Amino acid sequence: EGASLAMSGAETTEEAVHVVSAAIVKDDTCLVAQRGEGMSFTEKWELPGGKVEPGESAREALRREVREELSVEVVVGRLIAAEVTETEGRCFRVEVFEATLSRGTPRLNEHLRHGWFHRDELDRLDWVEPHAPLVGPVKAHLDLRHGLGAWAYAPSVVASRMTVAGIAAAEWATVPLAWGTLASTTAYLMFVASVRAAWAGSR
Repeated sequence: EGASLAMSGAETTEEAVHVVSAAIVKDDTCLVAQRGEGMSFTEKWELPGGKVEPGESAREALRREVREELSVEVVVGRLIAAEVTETEGRCFRVEVFEATLSRGTPRLNEHLRHGWFHRDELDRLDWVEPHAPLVGPVKAHLDLRHGLGAWAYAPSVVASRMTVAGIAAAEWATVPLAWGTLASTTAYLMFVASVRAAWAGSR
């Protein structure tokens, strides 16, 4: 199901509700939806997605949920981040995957409204609590796709409190992609120093 990222927050995922979310990107924006009446956390903002049902893979569940919520089809890419949080006495394991629209135009089947937001606009939204810790990694993903590259991504590695194993397994895989966006060898060395600092801070 893609790269396994280290998860912060709750120490165990045994009783956690497995939820998958999509960072659906278009150019330098991400699709975010506001929860509607009759839904928990009404009027809070979230990434499209929902609960993984028995027998489903994470990607299968995500395609189904996005289809039900927005009447669109998506291509699901790599795992961006994962977080375990506790909200109102319930534990949620939330995974966010990159995704792109492959068919259809988003409709409001369950939500009050939706919009395409630039990275800096994401911080201004009132997020549903389990999704709030994922905003940083999603912003970093947009940076990687649209020119800021690893230079902008390095601080998010520190902020998301990933373990050494998590960085080695997942984040180093982004270095070849990010290399093309770095301006010089000096900038690349500064990036490596930032990652090493993240390692030291996670010990």
